[in-house]
Amino acid sequence: MSGSTADNSGRQSGVIAAASAGIEIVSSDPSAEHGKVWFNSTTSLLKVYNNVGAWSSGGNLNTGRRACTGQNGTQSACFVAGGDISGARTLTSETYNGSAWSNQGNLTGTARSGSSSFGTSTAGAVAGGWTGSIQTLTNEFDGTSWTDVSAALATGSFSHGACGTQTAALSRVGGYNDVTMYKTCEEYNGTSHSASADLAGDTYAANTCGTSSSAIRAGGHVGDVVATCETFDGTSWSSSSALAQARRQSGTFGASNSDATVTAGWSGSADLDSTELWNGSSWASGDTLAAARRQSSGNGSSSATGLTAGGTSNTDTTEEFTTSLTARSVTAS
Repeated sequence: MSGSTADNSGRQSGVIAAASAGIEIVSSDPSAEHGKVWFNSTTSLLKVYNNVGAWSSGGNLNTGRRACTGQNGTQSACFVAGGDISGARTLTSETYNGSAWSNQGNLTGTARSGSSSFGTSTAGAVAGGWTGSIQTLTNEFDGTSWTDVSAALATGSFSHGACGTQTAALSRVGGYNDVTMYKTCEEYNGTSHSASADLAGDTYAANTCGTSSSAIRAGGHVGDVVATCETFDGTSWSSSSALAQARRQSGTFGASNSDATVTAGWSGSADLDSTELWNGSSWASGDTLAAARRQSSGNGSSSATGLTAGGTSNTDTTEEFTTSLTARSVTAS
């Protein structure tokens, strides 16, 4: 056996390749390094270091909400805006500093839910949404206040995906206008929205994360809740391995089309508490949330560190996801 496992960051198991020169035998566990395999002669255990992810409680939102924005910032610096509060849409926004949420300025225009967001906690943006009618407006955020900019989505929608920065984003990935689902997508360059490559099919309430040139769309609603996924390389979308669990309205965060975490959502019959992690070729099960939810935000720039906040029944709870190197015994099971 060799001293490394296949890249399986955040997963509970891994594949260990056949060895060319045997395993290191030591009397105590060595320094932590992802994928390192050794035999501990003191405990008589074959062990491996692996990145293991777990959810923990974060600071509560000041105002519980669902269908608010996500896919922006990092675990310690992100925002939520808009959404639904006890049946009424809102303009309010909050920022997170890694431990607590703070109230910030209001979005401009009419209170709305189902908008997309992208960027950071000090240079962000929100596009589209639902106010009782479809919206095309774009608001930009400087960390304190919101500005209505002249740029408008070419196609108004809500429940669409988004990711990227304030000046280089996928600002609309699919979406819905309360009658029609879309496969079309748009990009934002900080000044205007323009057409981007189409998805394979009409999709809304999909989970999107990454950048404007490297993104993933996972799950969503295509006539029904689906598990299908597509990756984007800056030019076109391509089909990829499906989620284990069909889901929509999930919290999603990650760095690229090969690095993503999808959690919670709606299965078509029940709220979900499960998590799946993407390594560029396959999905693997992760830790479960403390409580099932859908229509929650998903914020974070890496699959290894992110959060989900808000969701079903206008909850104010935040859960943070973090991976850490853990020594695990290798067993026959």
